[in-house]
Amino acid sequence: MNSTETESYHSWSTNGRWLVFSSRRIDGVHTRTFIAHVDEDGRFGKPFVLPKENPDFYNNYLLNFNRTELMTGKITVSPQKIRDAAREAASPVSFDPNVKIDALSGACKITVK
Repeated sequence: MNSTETESYHSWSTNGRWLVFSSRRIDGVHTRTFIAHVDEDGRFGKPFVLPKENPDFYNNYLLNFNRTELMTGKITVSPQKIRDAAREAASPVSFDPNVKIDALSGACKITVK
């Protein structure tokens, strides 16, 4: 199922039979949402692009969106509230200088006793 291009933001269905993810596998530039089926033996079917009403959508829409989630519950937040939250001033963030974090991966060392 992997391609040589960037693939990320994987989300599984509740029954583990479907996987949705973002990928640049078509042109290496634009991110599109793909869906793949997993059979009872754990084999993946060929991923396909999330269908849109307009077949030219992905060729004409150049803005980037790629954080798809498979959900079973109802969305109770209005689009306006999401927009308003995105427009709020950023909150200051500070990091504990005693925690050693890998700058490339964001991973931190965990000691198990």
